[in-house]
Parts: sequence; structure tokens; C-alpha cells
Amino acid sequence: MGKQILSASLTAWKEKKVRGLWFKVALEDASWVPSLAKNEFVFHHAKPGYVMMCRWLPISELNNIPPFAHTMFGVGAIVVNSAQEILVVKEKYLPDFPHWKLPGGYVEP
Repeated sequence: MGKQILSASLTAWKEKKVRGLWFKVALEDASWVPSLAKNEFVFHHAKPGYVMMCRWLPISELNNIPPFAHTMFGVGAIVVNSAQEILVVKEKYLPDFPHWKLPGGYVEP
């Protein structure tokens, strides 16, 4: 039943010139994911409790669906003292691959 409804809906949306489609699939409705994927829906993002799937319908137009929001801030520094020595740090989490690098890092929400 669900596959038939999805197929009929896709046909109707194309006729109405709908461009972007979104499905928010709750965890308890996850059985819909394979049907949506077979109908060219792709994962946009996921959060605890749901996945968001989308599809761009117009074949002749560039997909205008924006990527999921993501913010990453990075910082780096070159610190030189009066003896012309550069401050470096040793990688803590790769003991089998010891190397030195410039201090820095990033924050990801």
C-alpha cells in the first residue's frame, strides 16, 4: 500500500512541478527508508529519533537543496620566541606515529 501511495504521490508532485521533497522519517517508521531510497530519495541528515530524506525532482535543473548546516571553527598559530625557536606540540593520540605539529585545533558542535 505504501509503495503505491508513494509512486502516485511522486507522479502528482511532478505534474504540479514540485521541485524539492522532504521526508522526516521517525525511528518507528524506519521501514519507509528502503522504499524512499528506491525512489531516489537520499539522506540529508539524521538526529536522534529521525532521519531526514530529500529528493530534487526537476531533472533539467541544478539541485537547489542546501546541505545540512554544519559549523566548524579552526585555529592555528606559529609562535616564535626571541631565540627563533618555533613552538610545536607532540601528537598525544598517535604514539606509533610520533610527529610534531603546530599548535591548533577545532571545535565542532
